[in-house]
Amino acid sequence: MTNKKVIYNDTWISKAQNESKEGSWARAVMDTFEKSGKTYLGTIKRWYDNYPHDTKEKKELKSRLESFSDVDHLGGVNELSWFEFIKHFNWQVTPVSEKVRHPDFYVSHPFEIFCEVSTLNMANHEQTQIGGRIDHSSASSRILRKAIDEKFDQLKYAEKKKKPAILVVFDYSSWSGYGTHRFQAIADHLLDIAYLPSELSAFIYVDKGVNSEGKIVINGERSAVYHNRSAKYPLSSNLFDIFPQFFLEIRKEKKLSNFNSTWILG
Repeated sequence: MTNKKVIYNDTWISKAQNESKEGSWARAVMDTFEKSGKTYLGTIKRWYDNYPHDTKEKKELKSRLESFSDVDHLGGVNELSWFEFIKHFNWQVTPVSEKVRHPDFYVSHPFEIFCEVSTLNMANHEQTQIGGRIDHSSASSRILRKAIDEKFDQLKYAEKKKKPAILVVFDYSSWSGYGTHRFQAIADHLLDIAYLPSELSAFIYVDKGVNSEGKIVINGERSAVYHNRSAKYPLSSNLFDIFPQFFLEIRKEKKLSNFNSTWILG
C-alpha cells in the first residue's frame, strides 16, 4: 500500500511517467530519471522530510512540489531552497505559521528579519526570446508589482513586528538560455524608481538553476541585494554580504569579502 504522506511515492512516479506534458519540469525529470532526475527528486524529498512544520502549510507545500505545473512546483522548490540556503550559514530560521497573511520565514539569529519568497516566472513574450535580447525592465516591473501589490500584506506583517522584511525573488530564466547579468539591469531600473514601499527593507534577487547532475545551484555572480533607501527598518549591509549589493540611493554596487561564485545545494 502506498503511503500518501510520502512525497514522490511510487504512485506519483507512475503518474508523472504517464501523464506529465512535454516541456514540463516533471517530464524533464522522468526523461533523465536514471541520470539526474532521481537526484533532483531525492534532494527535494530530503529537504521536505526535514522541514520542521507538520502543519497545513506543509501539506500545501507538498501539493505544490508534486504539481506538474512549473509555476506551482518551482514556487515550492524555491521556498525549500531558500530555507536550506540560509541554514547553510548556520542561521536560525523557522517557517511562520499564523492565520493572517504572513511572510514565509522568520530569521532569529544572527539577526532578526522576515523573509518572503517568490518566483520571477517568465512572461509569455520572453518565451520567444531564448538566445536573444531580453527586456529586463519587464522583470523589474514584475518584481515591483510583487512588492507593492501581491506581497504587501506579508511586508506589513513584518512592519507591525518592527522588523526588517526582505522579498527574495528566485529567477531561473538564465538557466534556460536567457540573457545573463539580469541583476545589473534590474539595479539600473530600480535606481530610476522614485518610490518603493517603506515596509520593504530590500529585494534579494537569486539566480537559481539545476546542473547536469540534478543538483540545485545558486549563482552568486548573477544574484544581488537591492537596499531600499525608503525602508522604515533598513537592512544592514553586513547581513547578506554573500551577494553583491546595490544601494539604490547612490548608484553604487558593493562587492564584499565573503562573496562566492556558486553554491551547490543538496
